[in-house]
Amino acid sequence: MAGNDSIVLDNIIKQKINNNDNVLPDDEFFEIFTFEQILKKYDLSYDELSYGKIGGGDDGGIDGFFIFINNDFVSEDTEFDNFKKSPCIQLFLIQSKRSDSFSEKAIEKWISTIMNIFDLEKNIEQIKKYYNSDLINKVDFFRDMYLNLASQHPSIEITYVYASKGDVSAINQKVYNQSEVLKENTVRYFSGAKVNVSFVGARELIDSSRLEKSYTLQLKFIENYISRGEDNYVILASLKDYYNFVTYDNNELRTYIFAFNVRD
Repeated sequence: MAGNDSIVLDNIIKQKINNNDNVLPDDEFFEIFTFEQILKKYDLSYDELSYGKIGGGDDGGIDGFFIFINNDFVSEDTEFDNFKKSPCIQLFLIQSKRSDSFSEKAIEKWISTIMNIFDLEKNIEQIKKYYNSDLINKVDFFRDMYLNLASQHPSIEITYVYASKGDVSAINQKVYNQSEVLKENTVRYFSGAKVNVSFVGARELIDSSRLEKSYTLQLKFIENYISRGEDNYVILASLKDYYNFVTYDNNELRTYIFAFNVRD
């Protein structure tokens, strides 16, 4: 079954490559594809997905470095003055492998890397000799953002995502043990942080890729609607029906149906 999922995933990716005008090397395209599936609820553009990509070697085991504040994508152009007190900083560190399994070494590499990039006592000059410029620039930006928002008492959520073509149900217990060590080490640098380690395999990537945007959605409502002028209506719906309306079958939010200034 797991082997079938890997083959199906390969075919999905080949079709996407054939339909893509800007063809990347297979490894890089697989990374962008996994970023898109993992961060699907944020509805990122191709440019935003590419922005978070860490290129080349010396990446510290980090292929994707994505920052959000209150679920909004963050880049160097973001105006931090727009965020009010107690913002929620969300950091996703993604490792994307085309292998058919999940290894301890990948987690161990993360553990080694965060001892440098999350230790604020080590300045950028001290660590830049270990990592490529893409990662150093992202780390430098993240540190500055975190320190600039410190007076606003932000909460922080750090999510590590290890993606491969493997079978999540077949992951060795030693890999999970290492992921616990990773979480414990992360909290040492960010006290009170919420830290998660997630594993995404071929089956999860396939399921996510099949979640297509639909702009024709049905919402069950109670009684007749009330019209308040052209294109404005008031309806009464149960919370359960409304929840089903705004989420996919896997309970992920359909972010794309919300206007940019509507807090989902």
